[in-house]
Amino acid sequence: MRELVVDADGHVCEPPDLWTRALPASLRERGIRLRWNAETGFDEAWVEDWCITDRGLVGLGNAGTPFVDLGRGRRYADGNPAGFGAHERLRILDEEGIDAAVLYPGLALSLRSWAGAAVALATAAWLQFRVLRDERRLGERFGEPYLQYCSRVKRWIPALF
Repeated sequence: MRELVVDADGHVCEPPDLWTRALPASLRERGIRLRWNAETGFDEAWVEDWCITDRGLVGLGNAGTPFVDLGRGRRYADGNPAGFGAHERLRILDEEGIDAAVLYPGLALSLRSWAGAAVALATAAWLQFRVLRDERRLGERFGEPYLQYCSRVKRWIPALF
């Protein structure tokens, strides 16, 4: 049996329209807004009237890029589709021979407002959907040993959930 290949640094990027599509209507105007700054060449990420980063969110996909240029000229919405969608992520994992991935949440958990909490909840629901799909795929691929593993190990909080 061959060794499993695991991507241990898989960032889950919230879809660019998540904050306007998935937030409750009463919070949509307070959610994250990405604004292109033509003068600096960066996306800016705003929550309410606070610029949370003048480098946008694109930095999640720029490993190895010097900070001075991190995200310059790249819009978040133009990121790799595998970072935003479960189907494309699974296709890429299969194509590259990766058997499992450890997924980390994106920016939403770092926000300091009620709108940030709503974004975090929407992100958690979206991530749960992605995890369930991945678990089904892995169950089909690895069968009973993987299903037994899932029955013993909690998905999010050890010994609870």
